[in-house]
Amino acid sequence: MIADWEVAKTQGVCAGCGQSLEPRQEYYAALVEGSGQTAQAEAAKEAAGQGKEEKPETSGGFERLDYCEQCWQRESPQVFCFWKTCVPEPAQKKKLLVDDEVLLQFFERLDQASERVKINFRFVLALILMRKRILKYQQTQLRDGQEFWIMGQLRQQTKHEVLNPRLDDAQIEEVSEQLSAILRSEL
Repeated sequence: MIADWEVAKTQGVCAGCGQSLEPRQEYYAALVEGSGQTAQAEAAKEAAGQGKEEKPETSGGFERLDYCEQCWQRESPQVFCFWKTCVPEPAQKKKLLVDDEVLLQFFERLDQASERVKINFRFVLALILMRKRILKYQQTQLRDGQEFWIMGQLRQQTKHEVLNPRLDDAQIEEVSEQLSAILRSEL
């Protein structure tokens, strides 16, 4: 299961044009499902003379692609979610703070997920958003033998249903590590 969510750190190369991303340069980091856009990114790297890179299979998971601002505007790639960030200076200490809006956007995009790994991921995101006081547990509803948590989004006054996949502590820890790996990749 962990291999499904393994997202590589930035490679420091634009997936659109193959140019290196330099320190202090702003760029867009995007998560795409599976390897749908990997061919495009690999073609850009080959065109830039950087050769093909072997990537692990991401069946059902997400893959990270980075785009310089020009390629992001020109190509408008189809992505699951994205965030704008900046290439850190080589000696700069990594930030561990994650923007609440990024977490909430990711949570909302997984709303209609039917794959078990994505349901688990959304559940752990809900727990994190509850801890950050962005979502508030309101009630539990049982339907067709499944438990759904009804949660309110405090700022927007909206409600969300979250399927409780009944993860044990080890599974929650595993999904949490996957989330950390995705989000600490140069946010």
